[in-house]
Amino acid sequence: MDILKRIVSGKLSLAVMFWGYYFGFIIIATACMGITYGFGFNKPMLYCIFLVTTIIELLMIIAVTIGISRILKYQGVTFWGLAALIVCVLHSMGIIICFLDGSYSYNGFLDKHL
Repeated sequence: MDILKRIVSGKLSLAVMFWGYYFGFIIIATACMGITYGFGFNKPMLYCIFLVTTIIELLMIIAVTIGISRILKYQGVTFWGLAALIVCVLHSMGIIICFLDGSYSYNGFLDKHL
């Protein structure tokens, strides 16, 4: 939990926060989903794994967004900090919109991924 506090409080550098935790977590989540497809789980189990992974990814992106905004607040606004914040906000908004419009519903999941 200490690392999550450091992410949210903005005590890590912008490079570590964005490249390490934002992109690193996206790569890990994508790899986990790819590995679970290969195991041959049934469709409801794959959907549960997909939802849990997506929700954890959204929570991590929100934590990184809060951390980046605090870095910008306390260390000053820079081009790269603003660009990282925009990328994180757009990604989190995309996930939230997919939840709201039904793209991540069970039927949508089966149509798109299986």
